[in-house]
Amino acid sequence: MTSSTTAPDSASPLPADSSIVLSPYSQTGLAKNDTLDNELSAHLLYCLHCSSHLITCLCHRLFHKVVTPPKTEAELAALTRIYDQLGMIGAFGSTDCTHIPLGKCPVSWKNSCIGKEGFPTLAYSVTCDHTRRIMACTGGFPGSYNDKTIARYDSLISDAAINPLFTEFSYNVHSNAGVLPRKGKHAPHY
Repeated sequence: MTSSTTAPDSASPLPADSSIVLSPYSQTGLAKNDTLDNELSAHLLYCLHCSSHLITCLCHRLFHKVVTPPKTEAELAALTRIYDQLGMIGAFGSTDCTHIPLGKCPVSWKNSCIGKEGFPTLAYSVTCDHTRRIMACTGGFPGSYNDKTIARYDSLISDAAINPLFTEFSYNVHSNAGVLPRKGKHAPHY
């Protein structure tokens, strides 16, 4: 797409002989004219800096408001009811570790970050509900740690074993002997 109109954030129009090229494949991505390229690159870097800062602030402010486990018995009951229908009696979420590639891994970290994938990664333990809403996420662990090791440091798994909201929650197990009421804590499966 080309254009030779007024720049959106500038009071002065662009030179008539300059043509802006918006291409995902170009190195700088913006202009053919060198002086215009430098100005637009500076504006682009500023925009990237501002958007990065905005995203960081939003993450810090919203993470603990959005990424939350069930806090009341009603929330827990609603989650377990869905899992009961799916055949996973007493469950309220699904936990798994995901490994994110660590592209520019520091040399001193390389050995501890290379796991079964064969390249450096950071691993995060994430617990989601049936709608894929994230209820908990750990900090990053070296990629050489397996899921069982990371689960030992997952605060939601620890809370499920000791928090009265989870340990005192009642649910029913359906078996050949009929409906068996259950209450109490589950041992985490490592």
